[in-house]
Amino acid sequence: MHNKYKGRNKVSENKGITLIALIVTIIVLLILAGVTLNMILDENGLINKAQSAVKTQNVAAIKEALELEKTELYLEKGSLNIDDFIEQITTGNKSFTVDSIDKISDTELEIVINGDNKFTIKDNGKGDLDIAYKGVAQVGDLTLSATSGIYTYPTSGTFTVTNNKSGGALSVTSESPDVATAIISGNTVTVTPGTTAGKAKIVVKSAAVGEYAENRAIYMATVQNGTINISATPYTGTYDGAEHDALTNVKTTPTGTTIEYSTDGVNYSSTMPKVQGGGTFIVSVSASKAGYKTKTETYTVTVNKAAGGLSLSATSGTVFLGTPGSFTVTGNTSGGTISATSSNTSIATVSVSGNTITVSPKAVGTATITVKSAATSNYNEKTATYAVTVKSYVGKYVDIDDDGTVDGVIYADLAIGGSGQWYNADGAYTIPQVTSGLKNYYVSQSSYTDALNGTQKVIATKSTTGAKRFYVMALKDIDGKQNGTYYDWYNAAYGNMSDYTSATSVDFGKGSSNTATMISKWNAKAYGAQNTDAGSKDVWGQIQSQVNKGWFVPSRGEWAAFASNLSINSSNYSSKGLSNYCWSSSQSGTYTAWNASFGNGYMDRRNVNDYGYVRLGTTF
Repeated sequence: MHNKYKGRNKVSENKGITLIALIVTIIVLLILAGVTLNMILDENGLINKAQSAVKTQNVAAIKEALELEKTELYLEKGSLNIDDFIEQITTGNKSFTVDSIDKISDTELEIVINGDNKFTIKDNGKGDLDIAYKGVAQVGDLTLSATSGIYTYPTSGTFTVTNNKSGGALSVTSESPDVATAIISGNTVTVTPGTTAGKAKIVVKSAAVGEYAENRAIYMATVQNGTINISATPYTGTYDGAEHDALTNVKTTPTGTTIEYSTDGVNYSSTMPKVQGGGTFIVSVSASKAGYKTKTETYTVTVNKAAGGLSLSATSGTVFLGTPGSFTVTGNTSGGTISATSSNTSIATVSVSGNTITVSPKAVGTATITVKSAATSNYNEKTATYAVTVKSYVGKYVDIDDDGTVDGVIYADLAIGGSGQWYNADGAYTIPQVTSGLKNYYVSQSSYTDALNGTQKVIATKSTTGAKRFYVMALKDIDGKQNGTYYDWYNAAYGNMSDYTSATSVDFGKGSSNTATMISKWNAKAYGAQNTDAGSKDVWGQIQSQVNKGWFVPSRGEWAAFASNLSINSSNYSSKGLSNYCWSSSQSGTYTAWNASFGNGYMDRRNVNDYGYVRLGTTF
């Protein structure tokens, strides 16, 4: 029994030793595996060493390529500089890619090659460029919230570093500290403008750390001078013989400015100007301070003068177009120079000779004549007014033969002449002016009413000598009706008036001669047979008796002056008793003549074999 059990124990013992050996083997293998992985993956492991070797080879290859570019540049140019090198590495096909270029100065350059390799190129001053690898860097490793900003002295501003991939220590410098300075706190850069306006390059740097190269970003600060505000109270008073400061309460923002004064805008002094005599003066104030734009303000200083005295022989009067009037200055106690102006020179103009004021009427209406005695050294100017009423005969009715019967209405006055147009250029007219030798007229009836121009005075003349002054339009068409009897201008003349440009005229004042010409041609059948339209007689055979009494068919210009001066248009012509189409005596073409188209409101061309109405005019 004993031997039997002993044999079983021996078997169990052998099995236990085998299990322990297996566990120990596994542990040894795990240790060996850990050591192996550590050798491969550790910071100084095989993989990192392999990667570092590759990186070193890449950097060496890039540097060699850059050196070759430098050599090629030297062989081509015979010299080396930063700008030529930039052009060399960015032009043509290269074995590398330039990702960014930062020209630090004319002699130093930083570039990033193939994504993350940063090199510096420096002009060593000996005719060569030194190329050095700085470390890992990528475009965008260091970025700012803005690349530029505008600042007005003395107000500061900020921007931030939005990305600092390497984690290197941040610093900031200004290349123009007189323009702007900069400090950094955390990721925030504060820019403080200086007293000198201009531009300052703010350089933000991220220090080199580990494999990362030093990086930098540029921010351009534009600094403007601050603004100075000036306020002052100009002196205003009445002449009293004493001197007064030109300005009081002179203040500036900001305070501490240098203030100077000028009375001519050129020469400045710190002494406050004085005023004494009457008049108006301009005083300029200039304020300056470091960091601010010099500011200049101008102020008007007034010393009122003592009052003078001025009186006139009359304060109002009436003048008629064509006849000047006058009044006199009866008192001018200040002795100032006399002048006069009209409030409306289209109504009346004025001239001065000594103490006599002459008013020349121009158009119907009223105007105020202001007579002025000019200011003297210590006295204010003095004015007096004269109200003038200008009357015209245009629009008045006329009794031509002074028999008590009203014959027409005045639409043009040669004593004043004038020009204008009715609606468009076809209605243009010029009334000549006659300034002497005209007849004298008087009011024969104080009131007469007709649809053509309402209620007006009636003018007549007893003069047997002198030239006629007025152009007159009959109150009715030749048949005494409105839109009554049709008349052809000259039916057979249609297409036959080849001399139309010379036979008649469109001008104002040519109606009478046009009419005489056309009656002569019609009587002679110069353009064809007479009255060839059985329904409408030719004008020129129907008016000869009236023409013998001085009446005529108005020219285009006379019709235009009539309509314009009496304010006739397409809306009111009918109520004034006018027919739609009224023939003029002016030809407009081989086939046509001008007519006053009141229904349309303008002068129009109409076929001479078409119908129209006839109203005559005359001179008086």
